[in-house]
Amino acid sequence: MGGRFHASDVWHQAIYPLLGVSALILVLAVAVYLIRSWMRENDGPDDSAHDLLTEYREMHSRGELTDEEYRIIKGRMASRIGGNSEPKREADPKD
Repeated sequence: MGGRFHASDVWHQAIYPLLGVSALILVLAVAVYLIRSWMRENDGPDDSAHDLLTEYREMHSRGELTDEEYRIIKGRMASRIGGNSEPKREADPKD
C-alpha cells in the first residue's frame, strides 16, 4: 500500500515548490524590468549633455568662462550630443 501514489498527492506535494519558483521568476522579471528602465533613463547623454551645455552657456554669459573655455567645452559637448559640428577656429591675428 505504501508504493501507490495518487495524482492528487503528487499535485499537493508539488504545488508549493511550483508557486515558489513562479514567484521567484516574477520577482526577477520585475527586477530586470526596473533595472533596465533605470539604465535606459541614464543611458544617453542627450538630456544631461543638453542641460550641461545650457549651464555652460549661462556661465559664459555671466563671464565665469572665457570665450576659449566655452568654445572648447562646446566642441566636446557637441561630439557627445552627436552633433557633427566642429568648433570653429578663430583666425590667428598674426596672419
